[in-house]
Amino acid sequence: MSSSSRFSKYILIAANAALAGSLLLAAAGCGDALIYAKDTRRQGMELYNDGNYGDAAATFANATRQDPRDYRSYYYMGASYEAQHAYQQAISAYKSCLDVMPLTLEGKNNIPFRYHTLDSLATAMSKSSTHSDEAVALEEKLKGKVSVEDQWVLAKLYRYSGDADAAVDSYNKVVLIAPDNFTIAKEAGLYEASLGQTNRAAFALKKAFAINPEDEQVSDALRKLGVSGSNGGLSADLSEPPMPRSQGAAWDANPRPAGETAALQQTPQN
Repeated sequence: MSSSSRFSKYILIAANAALAGSLLLAAAGCGDALIYAKDTRRQGMELYNDGNYGDAAATFANATRQDPRDYRSYYYMGASYEAQHAYQQAISAYKSCLDVMPLTLEGKNNIPFRYHTLDSLATAMSKSSTHSDEAVALEEKLKGKVSVEDQWVLAKLYRYSGDADAAVDSYNKVVLIAPDNFTIAKEAGLYEASLGQTNRAAFALKKAFAINPEDEQVSDALRKLGVSGSNGGLSADLSEPPMPRSQGAAWDANPRPAGETAALQQTPQN
């Protein structure tokens, strides 16, 4: 091997070593950022639980700058804004949480947290002074593309805003486009049962029962409606969603599911 060839080989080895070293440093820096983000989130949760919502929101925002994929900090930031009645900021934070969840394996697989965030988003929208505009925007969006989540949020938004007719219609649509989603079918059925809309409630609850016949709330609701989950019991044909029969008082939201942290468990209700 010539001296020039040996020299080129040494240069290549040195370059590869330098590249490997820089990658290790970058990985170490990324790891440090993730640790800092978790520490910052923990500080934010302490502030939130102490009622210091303004400082908590700023701290959670800092955590998301350290780790832009930290979906929990986006959620807690939204909860902090919501506690201050800053609903537009809360809506934006909840949407960011939903946007970044698919970027990590943990976030992608954390379905209960996602469902919880969808509910919080709808709640913030319903409290906003622009809740009518939010509903119109979702309706327009759904004209261009079918979306289970958008349709579900729209149903919740109408429900929390007290528009039972629109809520029932939206729930009916989301049950039809997501017939295998137990959570949606159960929520829709229980809501419709609370309004006295027996046939619509039975339609949704029977779908939920078919997916999970062990759920006590679904089984109990079907019994109260006089419907057997397995073989039916109403004279109406439940193969298609029936028309509304009656309307009762607006239904109160289901209790939010228990979360993994104090901040999630103490999400403000007002």
